[in-house]
Amino acid sequence: MNKKILIACTLLTVFTTVRTHAQCTPAVPSILDVHTDSVTLAWGSAGAGVYEYAVLPATAPQPATGTSTGALTVGVGGLAPGIAHTAWHRTDCGGGTFTPWVSLNFSTPCGMPGTVNITNIGADTAVISWTAVAPNANYQYIVDTSADVPTAADAGTPIDTNGLIVRSLLPAQMYHVFVRTDCGSGVFSPWSPVHMFFSAYSVGIAQVQQSGARFKAYPNPATNTLYLSFTHAGGMLEVVNAMGSRVWAGNPMPKETQVDISGLPAGLYLLRYLHNGQIETSRAYKK
Repeated sequence: MNKKILIACTLLTVFTTVRTHAQCTPAVPSILDVHTDSVTLAWGSAGAGVYEYAVLPATAPQPATGTSTGALTVGVGGLAPGIAHTAWHRTDCGGGTFTPWVSLNFSTPCGMPGTVNITNIGADTAVISWTAVAPNANYQYIVDTSADVPTAADAGTPIDTNGLIVRSLLPAQMYHVFVRTDCGSGVFSPWSPVHMFFSAYSVGIAQVQQSGARFKAYPNPATNTLYLSFTHAGGMLEVVNAMGSRVWAGNPMPKETQVDISGLPAGLYLLRYLHNGQIETSRAYKK
């Protein structure tokens, strides 16, 4: 009698386990959003509402285990930009039993560097920085007097940070800055749009010879507003103070415009206008 009861209990346990596992179905995952270093995953409700997920490089094998969650949407960050990844998902059926892994393939984009800033411009140095694409990302940069836009095949100087001090510049020159992300294995982002800056003069403003035939600045001295008239529109204008720091810049310039100088300290300022590779200079006084 006891043996019959034991067999019946065993059969009931097996039947219950099989039935429970049969009701534990895999969820269908999907990718909601992909960024340079992150992805958002989602799936429908299934089983007891407990799941495991993992996001790995596509070259990695199927995981032995994943991150447990009861959520139906998760965000995964810290991904490497510009490479293929695989998202893995399975339902936790309880008792150490899981549905088979379901996988989705995707690639993070090799994002272009963000806003490029150029500061502390001197006669032979300048500080260049940009918004990082992802932690530990690598980049290439080009700083040149040539305005030619680099092609995808043009190599820049490699760097593993999102900023640097450029040295050995020539004074009173227009420089062009381009930056791109190096995602490894020969994968690069597009080059950033050009950013331009004038290196400072190595002499004081009072020693700079005016050559303002291409533009006029009036009244001079000025109090609140400086009016500008250009023979040729479309160039870049820079206003530099006596310390060599840029206090205003505009690009491209129309033929007629005005600059609000009410917030500037009184003193002498240098105006530099670049058009078709030619630099014209003039001086203006703020009362």
